[in-house]
Amino acid sequence: MEGRLTLSLLQDRSVQMVFKPSMGAAQNSNAVRAKDTGQAWSDLVTRFGFSLPNAKAHIAQLQRNGHIDLAVNIDGRVVSSLFQSR
Repeated sequence: MEGRLTLSLLQDRSVQMVFKPSMGAAQNSNAVRAKDTGQAWSDLVTRFGFSLPNAKAHIAQLQRNGHIDLAVNIDGRVVSSLFQSR
């Protein structure tokens, strides 16, 4: 499923990740929170399927800028399980 993944570094150093599907205007966005950038990096690799180098580069950019917005294409089977409670 195509969409946008935004990551925001919050004041408490946790990371809010919001996935917003691009299909259908009525689609809701879904958010999860990682306790820190290390967990966010792990989520990019394990949940979203990013390669290790790409996840590292995105986390570095997040730490520099405080916010990043990425175009992503996530397997539809994964989307339904992405935002279950930790």
